[in-house]
Amino acid sequence: MTLPFLHGVAQRSPTSAFVIYSLFPTLARPDDVYLGLDLSTQQLKCTVINNQHHIVVEDAVNFDKDLPEFATRNGAIEEDGDVVTVPTLMWVKALDMLIEKMRKDYGFNFGRVRGIAGAGQGSEDRWNGLPQFHRQLAPFMLFMLHAHTFPPPLIPQQHGSVYWARGASDLLSSLDPSQSLHTQLGETTFAIPRSPIWQDASTTEQCRALEEVVGGPQKLADLTGSRAYERFTGNQIAKVGFRVGV
Repeated sequence: MTLPFLHGVAQRSPTSAFVIYSLFPTLARPDDVYLGLDLSTQQLKCTVINNQHHIVVEDAVNFDKDLPEFATRNGAIEEDGDVVTVPTLMWVKALDMLIEKMRKDYGFNFGRVRGIAGAGQGSEDRWNGLPQFHRQLAPFMLFMLHAHTFPPPLIPQQHGSVYWARGASDLLSSLDPSQSLHTQLGETTFAIPRSPIWQDASTTEQCRALEEVVGGPQKLADLTGSRAYERFTGNQIAKVGFRVGV
């Protein structure tokens, strides 16, 4: 196996880069780093590690504290009992804030980033039982597991969904990198301004309809591994699609 071949493989995806340069650290540039983004219910967190698996930067944007204008409580908005959503633009602005914090507070040079991976969790408590080192690598571990089905490297917030408005692709293709994302992506960019998340339980009607179509809850479980749950994205899509007339 030649060095040019390994470098060529590493250039094809962040996963390959992380694995190859971790196994063969002499092939990596000395200042290479890897950026992990973890979108949980309460915050957006970043962890940057180097080729020696040492943490270089670690910071987070807490939705309630750092973005009070969106009026979330524990990262979400509850209404009408079963409806639990998040202002979609809040996630976008949180990413802007986190990037700006990395630049200003740490003088972070994004040109050093060799790979980027993302993970989404419904609750950050899930990681509390893991050793510190493995909790920091969790976004990369998840990305490696899912990379074959999720190019580009991003795993969405657990059972959270974003709905683009018609024409959004034109806006996305003409973004100005010198401007923040949240100032360019207004609420009209999205079909609905709030994204349903894993705590939402308002799609019982869609769940029962899905189970009926396939022959009952057990039949659906046999086919997919699970009966219909309100938080699952497919049922949320069915509800939103009916609401916006798709």
